Amino acid sequence: MKKTFTPNGEQLAAARAVVLAMAHLQTVQPIVEAYEREILAKHRFRIARKWVEQGCADEVILDPKSAFLLEEEDAQVFYRETYAARDAAGLKVDDPEHCPKCVAENLLIQAKKVLVDSMVPVTGITHHQLLCAGLDKLNEYVDLTLRLLVPYIDVKL
Repeated sequence: MKKTFTPNGEQLAAARAVVLAMAHLQTVQPIVEAYEREILAKHRFRIARKWVEQGCADEVILDPKSAFLLEEEDAQVFYRETYAARDAAGLKVDDPEHCPKCVAENLLIQAKKVLVDSMVPVTGITHHQLLCAGLDKLNEYVDLTLRLLVPYIDVKL
């Protein structure tokens, strides 16, 4: 007996949301990372003294992923300038203190959860189970699910 799979509207909408969230993140991420790196390179902020005292190397922070290590005063300058750069780049966010890349990453996380939840009746696998298995398993599951569903969706921008 051959079984066929026909996705329902909820599953198709969830797959479409993930695809659009991925595209949005891929659009926003390089813009944000470029201006963050430019700001860090311009100021050449050093790692906060409290981290040096705890054994971290006393170095200049040039990678935006390490911005959490900034002194509070330097962080305020960094964030103020990133907000100005965000606005100059025409990137929109609901809260003036939000980062467009962080917002896009969060939208993708939420879209993936909705996709996984929509597939529970088919697979019996929950979002919680996938998270417990590790982010690599969650991402693999989402990738496989998108491969299944994308041929059924119509993505119009």
